Amino acid sequence: MNKVILKGFVLAIMAAIFWGISGTFGQFLFQERGVNVEWLITVRMLVSGIILLIYARFYEKAAVFKIWYSKKDVIQLLVFSIAGMLSVQYTYFAAIKHSNAGNSNHTAVLRSYHDRCFPSFKIQENARNKRNTSHIACRNWNFASRNTR
Repeated sequence: MNKVILKGFVLAIMAAIFWGISGTFGQFLFQERGVNVEWLITVRMLVSGIILLIYARFYEKAAVFKIWYSKKDVIQLLVFSIAGMLSVQYTYFAAIKHSNAGNSNHTAVLRSYHDRCFPSFKIQENARNKRNTSHIACRNWNFASRNTR
């Protein structure tokens, strides 16, 4: 097996494990320590963002502040940060707070991952101007999941 493919598999498995662990820790913090959802996602996103910026700057030698030079890039970053990351993180941890990590993980994972279908399929639709089966299935899933309790 190619080293790059193996590395991808390992990283995907680790991401799934850490996603599940974060739900369990979130439930502990909400129930046992009285932490509020907004504080947790704010601290979590800020700390992870700072770590990623430090890594990109010193290990990848990337120009991490170059994104602020283009108004279009800044707008895309802010829309993604607020409408994408913040909404996914908030709904994930709010679901955990109001139920439990076991039930919320299933619901939140499905919601957060199928919501990511739309930007990619919209880009695909604009590029090729046609819809494929995956696009239609993704839209149907989104409609069905939003209209259930």
